[in-house]
Amino acid sequence: MSGPIDYYVELSGPIAEPEHLRIFAELQNLPRLEAAKRRDSESSMGTPGDDAAENDDHQDGEPDQSRLELRRALSHMTTFAILDRSAYGRLMRYLAINHQGFTPIVLQMCRNPSLSGLTRRYPPNFDGTCASKPVTYPAPFLFYGDLLDPEKLAGVLGIHISVASQLQKAHTFGFELQDYGDYKKATRATLFKKLEGAVYWVENATEEATLTSYETNEYEIQECKICIGTSDEELEREVDGFIFVAKVN
Repeated sequence: MSGPIDYYVELSGPIAEPEHLRIFAELQNLPRLEAAKRRDSESSMGTPGDDAAENDDHQDGEPDQSRLELRRALSHMTTFAILDRSAYGRLMRYLAINHQGFTPIVLQMCRNPSLSGLTRRYPPNFDGTCASKPVTYPAPFLFYGDLLDPEKLAGVLGIHISVASQLQKAHTFGFELQDYGDYKKATRATLFKKLEGAVYWVENATEEATLTSYETNEYEIQECKICIGTSDEELEREVDGFIFVAKVN
């Protein structure tokens, strides 16, 4: 199943200037830019503490390159140009011919509709398509708003308050809260927007259906990267999870 892909290309080296990238990618106008505030100003390769964090991004002995690149890309102040697939292909062909040995940091983002009305984000396959994967429980959901109240959560799910109180502080990127009347709803935002909340591990499809009913059809479930911990510097781990966002009509 395919989906549109955005390529976030770091402005550095021979493409440090947006005008140079525009020329190399054969664009009529300057590309859309996103600025990122990195965690330190020393090196794009991260801080000493990043080694332990990168070890957590290994699965079956192989690193999850998208996560490693994202950690490195966010380790100091930088700017990304956002390109579509055609422009990205033209840029990379130019660099391969004229700047051999230079490889920019590139973050690939794609969106893919799947079963049960979920909209999920996955790293793209090599052929440019997005792969789907089954839901497994317990599944981490990032909560915000009234569901951060253990008593409220216990009442919605019919669970003991001691279970609801096991919420862990967490956050994600690419979402922000916006006012909708008396409520604040999560909406899609730029990649570097941060939304804070807490993670709850949904035990089964019944709990997920109960939460979906509570949130009403004004929301939909989207996939996100959930960073569990009190801050960027004190992350326990990062997991693939879900969040309820305002449905776009």
